[in-house]
Amino acid sequence: MATAVPYPAQVITSFDPSGSIDTVPRSINAAGEIAGHYRDGSNVDHGFVWDDRGTITSFDPAGSMDTTPQSINAVGEITGSCGDADGIFHGLVRDHKSTITSFGAPLAGSGALQSTFPNSVNAAGKIAGLYRDGTFADHGFV
Repeated sequence: MATAVPYPAQVITSFDPSGSIDTVPRSINAAGEIAGHYRDGSNVDHGFVWDDRGTITSFDPAGSMDTTPQSINAVGEITGSCGDADGIFHGLVRDHKSTITSFGAPLAGSGALQSTFPNSVNAAGKIAGLYRDGTFADHGFV
């Protein structure tokens, strides 16, 4: 029979970006920075990063209708995806200086939902994820 072990006293901090109706934190790094996305009243998802001082910074690549960060590494680089008006998702990376670069896996399809979906970024800045080709088959990439 398993014995329950109580956790030490923890502090839980609640937060929501301004204008959020749905907040989804996705990843936390050792510095306590959290990356994720939130949905606004117009049903549009925006990326955010929350720092250990409680500051929330929202971000979206130009033209994005759906920004969904998935991972943040030790130096504050964030990766995820951003969807355009045609329903095509592109990979994104936001560096520690807030510069956002979008990218697509070379063999990703070019139709709606035939896209690039980064899932994780490591300390060296290497990104792993999946892409969907023109037949809707998923493939890994790094």
